[in-house]
Parts: sequence; structure tokens; C-alpha cells
Amino acid sequence: MAKDLECLICRLRYSKQEVLAEVYCIETFVCYHCYAHMQSQPHHVSCFGKPTVILKTMGDKKLLGYNPKADVCQRICPDRKLCSKVVCGLS
Repeated sequence: MAKDLECLICRLRYSKQEVLAEVYCIETFVCYHCYAHMQSQPHHVSCFGKPTVILKTMGDKKLLGYNPKADVCQRICPDRKLCSKVVCGLS
């Protein structure tokens, strides 16, 4: 089984079978292990897979995450489709 596809973040290599098994995202060239890691990081490190949150207890501090109205989330972010699925359950 040839592993021809490389994750842009961790540089591990993946096969076509792993794409079918949803271990690697062919649209973004990033593995789902890296996406899970990005989602588990704090908002200030990675916005992936998190909603935008306003913390009322901290003087209305905004933690930036996915925002369907934001231009960066709709047109610029390379992870926009997958992120919207994770945050909103959209397809």
C-alpha cells in the first residue's frame, strides 16, 4: 500500500485507503489527527473546530473561532468546509 499523500502539518504520509477511511483529508492535505490536535488547542493558538465565544465574565472578551458571517471563514480559510462541519454540523 503506497503512502503518497503527505500531511502539510505533521509531514506523515498517508495512502488512498486512509483517505477513504477518513484519516486524511484530500481537500486540504491535512490528516484528521492534526485537525483533532488543532481543535483541542486554545482559541488563541488555533480557531479550527471552535465556535466564536464571548466571555461575559472577562469584560466581553471574544474568543475567535468559526463565524459563518466572517469573510475569512467563508472565503479565505483553507479549512473552512471541514471547520463548518465540525462546528455547525453542516455538509
